[in-house]
Amino acid sequence: MPLPDYKLRKSARAKLFRITIQRDGTVMITIPRRGTEAQAERFINEKQTWIEEHVAKIKQQAPFWRENGYRDWE
Repeated sequence: MPLPDYKLRKSARAKLFRITIQRDGTVMITIPRRGTEAQAERFINEKQTWIEEHVAKIKQQAPFWRENGYRDWE
């Protein structure tokens, strides 16, 4: 299965890998300072099902956010 589109962000404060899904469906992976891209890809592969489920859930909620005045949509 191919990896979902994602953005990597290194953080000096992060101690663990973290997944953040923004309201527009963008997947952001925060990795610790000493983390590598290879470790991030393994992490994403392990969590791929979870990511796909939550991206779909957030995209399903998009009409609600638009109707209620949130403006950070494409």
